[in-house]
Amino acid sequence: MFVGIQIMRSHNAAHIHQKEYTIQILDRFGFTNGRSVRTPLDLKLIIAPQEDECPHDTRKRYQEMIGYLMWRPDIAAVTSKLAQFLANPPL
Repeated sequence: MFVGIQIMRSHNAAHIHQKEYTIQILDRFGFTNGRSVRTPLDLKLIIAPQEDECPHDTRKRYQEMIGYLMWRPDIAAVTSKLAQFLANPPL
């Protein structure tokens, strides 16, 4: 497993997934009881940073979460949108 990528090979195909990496991320950030959705975020949704400065520990946790999610190509567009708010994340 490299960067959470697992390759399953059969005699005529290879399947790539990040199941274990995803479970680790969900567990690390306390989202193991979250529900699955087909589309992770409506890209037309307007997201704005906090008006007041975000507490340092909250900002660091948000930055750490974005760092982990950057290795998920299936949610790259969403992660990119959320990464715009690393300095003052929305809550």
